[in-house]
Amino acid sequence: MTLPEFRRPVTAWTLILAIPVAISACDRPGQALAGRRQIVERCSSLIAQNQFRDGAACLQPFEAEKIPDAETAAAQFQLGQLYENGRGVQADPDHALRLYRSAEKLRTQAPDIADRAGKSATQLINRMRQAEEP
Repeated sequence: MTLPEFRRPVTAWTLILAIPVAISACDRPGQALAGRRQIVERCSSLIAQNQFRDGAACLQPFEAEKIPDAETAAAQFQLGQLYENGRGVQADPDHALRLYRSAEKLRTQAPDIADRAGKSATQLINRMRQAEEP
């Protein structure tokens, strides 16, 4: 059974347009995850090489993630450490604490990082309290 003549062009165009979309939708999640992981690793590498300003700039886009994942948690935790210690950015313990808490909330995506972020937040709060005592 063939389609009427007037429907053939529509069907052909539909297939031509639908195939790339279907292929990109299948590839995107794995590629996006691998790409995000590579970005965080590159940022970490910059920090390990004492290129703190570049490392911080590399991690900052992860602060405002709409759909956070394990890479978001890793980036926010590292960025929190930079803000806590004033490396590559102006020291800002409040900002560091917000980043630690944000990473800690991603426990289901990154339990190990969430644990480390929670401990860092607690330690930072204790240091901030001690600094306020007369």
